[in-house]
Amino acid sequence: MNILFLGLGSIGQRHLINAKRIFKKTKFYALRKKNTNLVIKDVKIKKKINLSKYYKLRICKSLEDAKKIKPFITFICNPSSFHLKDAKIFAKAGSHLFIEKPIIGNNNEIKKLVNILKSKSLNSMVGFQLRFHPAVILTKKIINTKKYGKVKTAYFDNLTHLPSHHPYEDYSKGYAAKKSLGGGSLSSLIHEVDLIAYFFSKPYKFVSKKFNSKIIKCDVDDNFFSIMQFKKNNHQFLVNLNLSFTNVFEKREFRILFEKSLLVCDLIKNRVDIYSNKTKKLIFFKHYKFQRNKLFFDEIKNFKNSIKNKKENFLSVKNNQDTSQLFNLLNNSKLIY
Repeated sequence: MNILFLGLGSIGQRHLINAKRIFKKTKFYALRKKNTNLVIKDVKIKKKINLSKYYKLRICKSLEDAKKIKPFITFICNPSSFHLKDAKIFAKAGSHLFIEKPIIGNNNEIKKLVNILKSKSLNSMVGFQLRFHPAVILTKKIINTKKYGKVKTAYFDNLTHLPSHHPYEDYSKGYAAKKSLGGGSLSSLIHEVDLIAYFFSKPYKFVSKKFNSKIIKCDVDDNFFSIMQFKKNNHQFLVNLNLSFTNVFEKREFRILFEKSLLVCDLIKNRVDIYSNKTKKLIFFKHYKFQRNKLFFDEIKNFKNSIKNKKENFLSVKNNQDTSQLFNLLNNSKLIY
């Protein structure tokens, strides 16, 4: 069995290490157009060494060479603007697809990819590893069971500092800072968009703004704001989304106000607190202790099981269309300088 990797940056190497643990007796290949040789682990350079030798990879020097190996699975971990194009190429070649988020493309183009995958009985998975976070799983269950009543409003914040993400490289030349590579706070911090789509589906009204503050060097939105209005069986509620590349202090949490309680999930501390609206007292607390890589490992293991059982993955391109459609809705807002 052959597995092919497109892109061996930080996320590509993380997936490669996990895939080597999960897929035994497998030949690993990489399509490499750049000869960058940095071993990256947990966003830190460990070694400057030949990657093909370090990871025992066979190198494909061209797209045609990569297709000739007939990869059983292709991991698409290159810059975001190439994800959809390369996904179509390797789906047509008969490869299962693991696609790192996001898939940037209009709804019709994504549907074409869905149809190719279906026609060839191929499985796919989009890399939203937060779906495997126990706090997210708990929150989804609470929403579905209406344990604390209906949702009244929600806030999703991912405030980060792009220059601090990959200290080993010039952030202004990375994909997240460049429009041509599919960057921007909305696309790069799309996990929050996925959580909103996963919890609530799609809004029927929204207002949003992209903003370039000029605080950092980039030609994309470094801040994004949106207020979305949802409607469920004549029940309406608002969801606020706030994404930023320019915050010196990291903040990543979502808050959901139900009829009977307030749920606060801190995704940096991996902690959930639920407070009673009536007494204002803490009625539930959970601190999840696990290594961050477990989320990435679990998603690939889940993908392997989907292929083995010939069951479409719950994060397949088809099943992730709510997220793609919500992203496209929000992405149409104008960029303000």
